[in-house]
Amino acid sequence: MTLAIAGAQEPATPIEVLVATSSLPAFEVASIKLNKSATFFQMIKPVAGGRLALTNLSVESLIELAYHLKDFQVSGAPPWLISERYDIEAKAEGNPQFSAMLPMLQTLLRDRMQLKFHNESADLCPDGG
Repeated sequence: MTLAIAGAQEPATPIEVLVATSSLPAFEVASIKLNKSATFFQMIKPVAGGRLALTNLSVESLIELAYHLKDFQVSGAPPWLISERYDIEAKAEGNPQFSAMLPMLQTLLRDRMQLKFHNESADLCPDGG
C-alpha cells in the first residue's frame, strides 16, 4: 500500500478512503505547535495516563507513525511536509497502550491538520525495474 497525499502532482487515479468521523477514536485534548528549534532531536514518548508527547516530527514522520508506513510508501508530498516540524502533546481517555493511540493520531492529522489521504496500489521494485 502507498499513501498518496491529496494535491500531489500527477496523481495516478487514487481511491479515496472514506471513513465515518463518528466511529474514529480521538484524543480528549491535543496541542499542536510548530517546532522552530532547528535541531535534529526527535522524540516519540508515550507517557502513563494516556498521554503522548511527540517532539520535532515532520508531518511525513507523523503520517508514517500513525499509519505504520515506511518512508517509500508516502508519495506526492509537498516539500513542507518534510521540512516543517511539529510538537504534539495529547491526552487520551483512560490509559490506552501506545498502539491504541495511533488511530487517534490519524484522527488528529485529518481533523486538526486538515490532511487528506488517498490509498493507491503501486509496484515497488527495489532494483528500479
